[in-house]
Amino acid sequence: MSDYKKMSDILPVIRVVEDNSAEIKEYERHQEEIRIRALEERYKNSGVPEKFFCHSFDTFNVTEEKEEAVKNAVMKYADNPGNKILVLCGLNGNGKTHLACSVIRKCGGKYITSTMLCLKYDSAIGFKADMTREEIIEHYSKVNMLVIDECGKYFLNSDLEKFLLIQIVCGRYENNKPTVLVTNANKKAFIDFMGKAVYDRLTEVCSTIEFDLDSKRKSLRK
Repeated sequence: MSDYKKMSDILPVIRVVEDNSAEIKEYERHQEEIRIRALEERYKNSGVPEKFFCHSFDTFNVTEEKEEAVKNAVMKYADNPGNKILVLCGLNGNGKTHLACSVIRKCGGKYITSTMLCLKYDSAIGFKADMTREEIIEHYSKVNMLVIDECGKYFLNSDLEKFLLIQIVCGRYENNKPTVLVTNANKKAFIDFMGKAVYDRLTEVCSTIEFDLDSKRKSLRK
């Protein structure tokens, strides 16, 4: 009888532990949902186009070895961007922006096109401007991760675009911040656009991935 009483004394304690375990699991599940929602909100507020809200490394479909190679290279960069600069160059429609936005999804940061950057700079005058021109350059020189898409496409003033890209890229180099530059130009044309002196200065932290791939847009239309 005494043994039975001892066991009965223990049973409520076991039930409490089991109840607490269920509560802990529910709490952890709830916290994971909050974390995922926060990451999704961060991604959507990064400036990435709405078209890419559901895009990630997982949704980059690979059908040939060349696609797998560029995907793996960008994923490796995203795993440890450090202070490195990554240039994605190649023709239209082969997934450069998809992978660049996937870097933002994984690492956080900001996305902007070169054209929008130039328009922001052009309009940063007068009392109604959110930031001065100097503040724009400083801001984009210091955000933790920055993707600048469509480099070399601001047809209104290529000199302004070149000036801003050099200022921001060099600023990020000096601030040890990682940067992804996306361009439809080939590597040689992009180096010529930025200037060999600038490119040589960044050689120690800069690598280039050339997208020699077929356009995905035709298959996406199907």
